[in-house]
Amino acid sequence: AVVDDERIVVVMAYTTVIVNALLAAMACLLYRDVFRNGFKKIGTNFAKQLFLTSVVILSANILMTLLRGMWISQVTENQEILNNYTAVFPIGMFFDSVIFAPIIEETIIRGIIQNRMEENLQGHRPWISILLCSCIFACMHAEISIDFLLYFAIGLILGVTYKKTNNLALVTCTHAVNNLVVFLFINFVLPE
Repeated sequence: AVVDDERIVVVMAYTTVIVNALLAAMACLLYRDVFRNGFKKIGTNFAKQLFLTSVVILSANILMTLLRGMWISQVTENQEILNNYTAVFPIGMFFDSVIFAPIIEETIIRGIIQNRMEENLQGHRPWISILLCSCIFACMHAEISIDFLLYFAIGLILGVTYKKTNNLALVTCTHAVNNLVVFLFINFVLPE
C-alpha cells in the first residue's frame, strides 16, 4: 500500500506541474496585453507597491502562523500536499508554486472574476467583488478552518491591491513573492 501511495504522489506531482504549466501558458497568451501593460508600469512605484503588498501579506502569514500554533499544527493541509509533491519533484513544485500558480490564480480570480463582478455591479459596491473573490481564493487553498482566514486575508490584500492599481502583473508578482518566501522557508529553514 505504501508503494502505491508513493506512486500516486509522484504521478500527481508531475501531473500537477504539467497541467499548471499549460494553464499558466494559456493565461499568459490570453492575457498577454494585460500582463504586458502591467509590466510596462514597472518602475519605482511598481517596486514600492510590490514591496509594500508583499510585506503586508508576509506579515499576515506570520500572524496566522503564530495563531495556528496556539490551536493546531503548523502545517496547513494545502502545505502538506505541496510538501509531499515537493519531496518527489522539487524543481517542478518550485516552478508550480512560484510561477504557475500565481499566474493561473490571479488571472482567473482578479483578471476574470473580480473584473466581471465589478462590471456587473457597474462600479457600485466594489468591495462585494473583493470579498467574494477573497472567499473563492480561500476556498481554493483551505477548508473552513483557521487556515481559511489566512488565505482569505491574502486574497483580500491582493483584491484591494488589484482594485487600487488595476495591475494584474503587480498582484501576480506579489502572489509569487509570497509563495517564494513560503516555499523557501518551508523547504530550507524548516526542513523535516
